[in-house]
Amino acid sequence: MAKRRKPDSAKLNMAAERTGRALGQLARTFDAVRSRHPRPLEEAREALAAGRKRVAKAGKAVAKKTRKVVKLAKKAVTRSRKAATRARKTVTRVTRLKR
Repeated sequence: MAKRRKPDSAKLNMAAERTGRALGQLARTFDAVRSRHPRPLEEAREALAAGRKRVAKAGKAVAKKTRKVVKLAKKAVTRSRKAATRARKTVTRVTRLKR
């Protein structure tokens, strides 16, 4: 069996420096994000409220257009019924006159 060697101090220092550098980068990234978004929960709530308002506004617009289309469809059906009734009465009148 080979004897265990003590690790070189240079290797330990190198590993410690790499670990410290990585932790430093992580801390800088965290601080940068924190500085851009100091109140992340409140920002998320505000964005959610704004989104809900936009959805509600769009829903109202769709409902308004739907009501308008239904109204126009009812008018068209009424017009066609009246036209059919007029045509039937005209045909009835014409056939009575021919007899």
